[in-house]
Formats: sequence, structure tokens, C-alpha cells
Amino acid sequence: MPRDSIELLARPSHPGSAIETKSSARWPDYRPPMAITRRLLEALLMYPAITSILAAAVLTQMSLVCHAAEAEHRIRIDSSVMEISSADSQATARATAWVAFGAAKLAAIEKLLEERKGYVPINDYVVELDARTALAEIWRAQQDAAERPRDEYLDRLIEIQDAGFLEEYVLAAFAKPGWTLSPAHLAAIDMDAFQTWASERLGDFESPTLADVEFDSEEVSTELPGLSLPDSAGLAPFQVACTDSFGTLREAAAGWDLESQRLPGVAVSAEDRLELLEILGRVGNREPYRSRGITFVARRVGEVIFFAGFCGVDLHQYDAARSLLEKSIELLPLEPAPRLEMAQALIAQRQLDEADAVLDGALPIATDRCALGRLWRARGFIRFEQGRLEDSRSAYKLSLEFDPLSRIAPAELELLDAEIARRGGNLEAYTPPPKSPLTTTECEPAAWL
Repeated sequence: MPRDSIELLARPSHPGSAIETKSSARWPDYRPPMAITRRLLEALLMYPAITSILAAAVLTQMSLVCHAAEAEHRIRIDSSVMEISSADSQATARATAWVAFGAAKLAAIEKLLEERKGYVPINDYVVELDARTALAEIWRAQQDAAERPRDEYLDRLIEIQDAGFLEEYVLAAFAKPGWTLSPAHLAAIDMDAFQTWASERLGDFESPTLADVEFDSEEVSTELPGLSLPDSAGLAPFQVACTDSFGTLREAAAGWDLESQRLPGVAVSAEDRLELLEILGRVGNREPYRSRGITFVARRVGEVIFFAGFCGVDLHQYDAARSLLEKSIELLPLEPAPRLEMAQALIAQRQLDEADAVLDGALPIATDRCALGRLWRARGFIRFEQGRLEDSRSAYKLSLEFDPLSRIAPAELELLDAEIARRGGNLEAYTPPPKSPLTTTECEPAAWL
């Protein structure tokens, strides 16, 4: 029965470690030992023929075993790599490249374990980038052969590398929550330039992964940061009263404080690759991310911390709320709701200028009409408290452009007009904006996030 994948077993590199090939009846000769992982990868890049030995092992369903340590790492090669006979040079060349891909992943993970003392995932940006780089380089090294191998994906990968967009391609095709981008990575990528180039050159382009690894180490994490927190769906303030949930939310936030200390970058919540790429494009070059890097974590982290901050405001625990909301602003950089609640906390503490500055940061990222309506109402209130009545009226009127069915803004405008009249100011007749068929319902609290 054909296998879905073939496993290559390897143990970590250190003095004296070596690979021994154990042959099947179809491959009786013994291969000389060679060092594993990083030293093996260096050999693969310098001498592609060595990789062909490993590829031949894959094609004959052999295992590579290192006897130097107890831990066993695995490289799994997809069965589609072995579709052609092992005697076919095209198949051997293709398998050679994917074996190098797996070896490069092992090497990159091992290097991360040396460089980081905290969170090291089984797959990270640098792991995927190093592996795709090795894949391209091994395939490139075989292009000088008499029978030049052809593979649509691997040929295209070389084209991407030659154009200088391998980093951007890896992000666009494979990015996932759990990845970390260092400040150097953030400074190096140009996603806009890549998208322009890719739209002209790549078209409908599939990106396969035909090899993967298992790394046998308790120091390597297979769980996304933040998944230990409670599910945010059952803790939203519009579903559970803050008096009932605040204790649970604060406990979860305290647990996250401990977990986040292991992360190499600033924690940012992302649901999927699309949200991750949008965050990189819009705030990747801003502080604090630009100087400290980004580690993408589970979406529930940002939501739980935000709900805790919201409840702090609701329960008038403003200092605790501000600390929580500051964290949620970092975690959810494209969400205006945490900034709005921070402004409310500052308003309650009569720090109006600081609240106004927070709104300055929220308005440019707000795209939802309900969020814009709330933000402009908050600005109208701040302007009223500052004694800038005309500006306050303008802000409230603008809020109604986004949320024309709001009951709050018209009531505030009546009070505002009365105050302006009392002070002898000029009154203006207010005409509500026309109702749009797209705004036939009031904005609900559920639209926060």
C-alpha cells in the first residue's frame, strides 16, 4: 500500500553526531556517516550530490537515523514527490530539493533554540524563510546538470528569489499567527512592491509544501500563544454583566502577562493570514512594533484584554482599566474600540487633552460607520467639556453622518444649543442627514470588535 509520506529520522547535531543509512533489501550498500542538521545543511548547499543520496533514500522508502542522542526529529516527504521512478533524474532532483527544505527547517529551529530563551514555535517566519531559501538554492544548483530538471513551482521560486521578493512571498503565501518578525525583518519587507510585481508575474500561483518536520524537544511549542486564555465569545460585556465577568477577565489578563514575557516581539492578535498582512501593511513601520518586532498571537488575547479594560471603565476602576486598555491597543492596532474606551477612562479622570490625543489615533483606523459615529460623539463631548461649543456641535453633527439613527447625538445637540443660546451664541437650525438604505438599524454594542 502506498504511503502518504516518507519519514527521515534525525537527531540533533553536536560533536560526534552522525547519520547512518539503514538500507532495505533493494539498497544493500552502506553509506558513509555525515553530520546532521546545520552541518548537513551546509553540505547540502555546497554539494547537492550529497542531498541526492538522501533523496535516493526517500525514493526507496529508507530511513535516516542518528544514534548520537535520544531525541529524534523527523522530516516527512509527501508521497507526490515520489510519483516517478527513483531511476528518473527529474524525480531525484525534485526529491533532493525537498529533502533540503526539511533539513533547513530543522537547522532553523535549532538555531532559534540557541538564540531565544522563550517562545520557539515549530514553524516561524525565519524557519519558513530559511527552508524556502534552501529549496530555491538546491534547485538552482541542479540547473547546470546535463538534463536540466523542470518543476513549475521550483522554477517560479527561483524567479521570485531573483526578483528580490522571497521574504515578501513567504509572508504573503505562508504567514500565520504564531510567527515573529524582528525589527530587521519589518524594515526589510516591502509588501506593496511585491504585490505590484506579483500581480504582473505570478498570476494564479499555488504554493505547495511537500515536506515538513517534527522537532523532538519540549522547548519547541506547537501551540499558538494565548490559546490557554478563556474563549472571548462568552465574556463579551454585551452578553455577560461586567460585575459577573470582571474577576475572570482580570485573572486571564494576569495569566497573559506571564505568558507574554516569553515572546520575542510585541504581541499582536490576528485571526488569520489576511488580518496579519493588513496589520503589517498599516502599522508594521510604527512604534512600538518597529523597534521591538511583532509576535502574532491568538485573536482571543486582544479581545479578552479589551473586555477586561472595558469592564474596568464600566465599574469605575479607571487606573486598572487604563493599564488593560493600553495593552489591548497594542494587541489590536487596527481596532478603534480599545482607544475609544481609553478615551472614556481619561475623560472620567478629567484628562481631556490626553483623551483627545487618543481619539486622534483612533479616527484614522476606523472604517466602520458605527465606530466613526461613536468616536465623533466622544470628540463632541470632549469639546463641550473644554468649552469649545461650536467645535462640539460640529463633532456631534458629523457623528450623525455616520450614525443617523443615534438617540444620543440629537439629545446632546439640544443641550448644546441651549448652552450656546444661554451664552448668547449663534444658533443654527439642525437638519438631520437623509437616511440611507444602508443605515436602517441602530449600531449595536456587538459591533465593538
